[in-house]
Amino acid sequence: MSPPLLETYLCLSYVCNMHCRAQYCHLQELQDVAVRSMPRPTAIKGVDFFVNAMKVSGTPKGSLFLFGGETLLQYGLVRDILMHLVKSYTHLVEEKRITVNIVTNGLLLDLEKFIELTSLNLKYKCRDFVRIAVSYDGDPLAQNINRRDSCSVEHNLNNIKQYYSGLPEREKEFRRLYLLWTLTPAGASLLTKGFQHLFEIIEINKFVHSLTIKLAYCIDWPSSVCVRIRKEVRTALRYMYHNNLYSSNLIIKPPFNFSRHIKTWRELYLDPCQDPERLTCVNPLFNILPDGEIVRCNVTFIHDIFKNYRPLSAGNVNSLKQSPEAIRGVFQKMKKLFHMTLLEASTFLKNREASFRFKKSFLIESNKVCLFRYSSPRYLKNYYHAQRAFLEEITKCNNALKVS
Repeated sequence: MSPPLLETYLCLSYVCNMHCRAQYCHLQELQDVAVRSMPRPTAIKGVDFFVNAMKVSGTPKGSLFLFGGETLLQYGLVRDILMHLVKSYTHLVEEKRITVNIVTNGLLLDLEKFIELTSLNLKYKCRDFVRIAVSYDGDPLAQNINRRDSCSVEHNLNNIKQYYSGLPEREKEFRRLYLLWTLTPAGASLLTKGFQHLFEIIEINKFVHSLTIKLAYCIDWPSSVCVRIRKEVRTALRYMYHNNLYSSNLIIKPPFNFSRHIKTWRELYLDPCQDPERLTCVNPLFNILPDGEIVRCNVTFIHDIFKNYRPLSAGNVNSLKQSPEAIRGVFQKMKKLFHMTLLEASTFLKNREASFRFKKSFLIESNKVCLFRYSSPRYLKNYYHAQRAFLEEITKCNNALKVS
């Protein structure tokens, strides 16, 4: 059976125009990497790998993510990638089989860029070919704490809102904007204030298609936060519904793979010794770094004691032959890395002590980041419980409020 979706992340750059203090931003750990921005030939080969991987796996749809660093600092490269797709793989675009997700902090997303990028959706009659997602953490206080800037981003959002309001209805569906909100333990108590700001000041219900709220990972989630999350979700959603701010054009949701993510950890939590082959959860996923390395995780850092170990990659798009055999080999290597990740996570979920030797060997196999995320049973358990509380409360409140 073919997987329903193939996801590939192109990390265009480790350079950013913000100096975030957010716990979930780890760019400061990547300042000494040799290649900080992806060259154009590498990006084109990365796109070709993405399309060929779809063919080899028999995947009907593919989702390509352009991120960084700040993606729009490489705006010329973003345009080149899109032009390469529409010229070389026109049939896939016209058949609505490819989505390009452009993730940005919004500082450089002026109206001109928004119009140019979304015009491709109109041209090819595909509303989801280009998706622009702005990272904005809800309340200005949280935004300024995490990213040190909110005014410039809100100025750009306001310009897009004014432009969008004057569009014919049939054109609006092709010029969608998406919002990404990363919630931290400190920001959990600001969830309701964030909703109020997004709806009353920015008025996202007038021009934003989807608000995705996710919980930050790679950080410690205290167990006490779960209660706060449930309370804030209830208050925030009631505020939205009772003030008639809910729009059928606006979707409030966790990340698209959130349910699958929770299902994976729940299965492992209940049975940590099971064979990862039996897990029903995961779409194929590749991360291509600026130097062309294909890795399981898109971050190449870890605890200081492991700084000297280089992550193992499944190949490099610059040297990889774009043949079915070579791409199948990459799939097999990535499968091994993912299974190692699950086995390591399941070990820590049951509070089993892993030896330093095991950690060291696992580190080399799993691109370093996994051990950082699962270095403490408490970290993973609390993160799992926080995710579950968030998802369950959103689902329960949405169902209850819609019925009422």
